Amino acid sequence: MTVALALFFNLVTTLPARAAEPIFHTRSYNAFTQIFGRPEFFAGSMRDGGSSEARVTLNLVSFAEIDTSGTDGAELDGETYHALFSFSHNVTDRWEVAAQLPFLYHSGGFMDSTVDNFHDLFGLPEGDRPNQGQNQLLFATRETGQTPFRLDSSTGGIGDVRLNSRYLLTAPGANARQFAVHAGLKLATGDADDLLGSGATDYSAGLGYSDPVTLGGLRTTLSAHAGILVLGDGDVLSDQQEDTVGFGGLQLTFAATRRVDLIAQIQGASAYYDSNLDVLGSSTVQLAFGANVNFPDSGWDWRFGIIEDGLSDVMPDFALHMEISRQFGRR
Repeated sequence: MTVALALFFNLVTTLPARAAEPIFHTRSYNAFTQIFGRPEFFAGSMRDGGSSEARVTLNLVSFAEIDTSGTDGAELDGETYHALFSFSHNVTDRWEVAAQLPFLYHSGGFMDSTVDNFHDLFGLPEGDRPNQGQNQLLFATRETGQTPFRLDSSTGGIGDVRLNSRYLLTAPGANARQFAVHAGLKLATGDADDLLGSGATDYSAGLGYSDPVTLGGLRTTLSAHAGILVLGDGDVLSDQQEDTVGFGGLQLTFAATRRVDLIAQIQGASAYYDSNLDVLGSSTVQLAFGANVNFPDSGWDWRFGIIEDGLSDVMPDFALHMEISRQFGRR
């Protein structure tokens, strides 16, 4: 693994490229929704043409949800570890292309007691944790006495590969409001039986926005996006799956020092499933808080944060988020 990371980040030895505002590259993390092609948070700013970025994103997600409605029910108990290898290249000052290779592992995990202590420390609700076993894995749904999906043994592998592109609509420039259109394609490379993929191809389109001007006096950049996700005919709960999902997000980035940015982010999406169960059929609201540490002379960035379920049962109970990236190419 160490050798793979070294090769991934040392693709070139040229000077680091000019960076856009730091972004938490987060997306949906519910065990039954992360299989779809909702894109990571994207904005409107663009790096210089000829520059590239290599990035590893790591997420540790803890689930603790039990939901029932009549004869239907669902339980999400366990942990999922996400490792996403991303590479993006700016063909011109306006056009960026990117590819992402995910690896996932579902298990009973080890974080239940740690999350309990975190919730106790900040007075946060325990949710369904007291009603579930410690460090066990169970992702299951129930419909009228039947069990259309059940995963209770640790499993992992390659997820669904993603291809993305953005095109800048406004004039390139680091100190101006910018809009960029997004197009995304998610391929069916992950195993749907193990919740590593949906078993279908998804498409996404949207508009990203970056604004360093409006709150510039407060050293704060506003970033946002909105779009639509078109779902293919998947193999997971296919009778309940929606055809389209609307999504959007907002991020505030405060330049605390030359090297440190503080980040607050909120994302939302419409329901992925037509279900009476809140854990499947509700809209998504996701909160993320953390920081970015940059090393401008080398092109390296390190981002870390905490993701909480906010106002939606669709979101996992708790998640840790970390990114390590290197930018290189033309200044």
